[in-house]
Amino acid sequence: MSNLKNKSIWSQAMDVAIDVYTLVGTGHISSNSELQDQIRLAAVAIPSAIAQAQEERVLDFDQRYITTSRSSCTSLKQYLAIALDEGLLELQDVGGINARIDDIIVALDRQSSYAIAV
Repeated sequence: MSNLKNKSIWSQAMDVAIDVYTLVGTGHISSNSELQDQIRLAAVAIPSAIAQAQEERVLDFDQRYITTSRSSCTSLKQYLAIALDEGLLELQDVGGINARIDDIIVALDRQSSYAIAV
């Protein structure tokens, strides 16, 4: 995989992380600091794994980085679902972010040497 593709996925992941930070910094979720922290950590973990692959000069987007990034995507979606179920976030806010997380998962899966079953 080329560095340009890594950067594109990283850029998408960074945009999601920034939007998540903004989203969980306001509203009812700010009253639940533990969940707020977990959401933020999961959001930042996605581009971090991709950046780590770049830093280590991994020429092919190594399966371990795909797995780590993908797991963080899944965790983030779960934390957002919990916040939504608890009435701490609004559906219109979470829906758009979840769609973008799904786009990142698809991009990561394309880089994988095998399809990861959902």
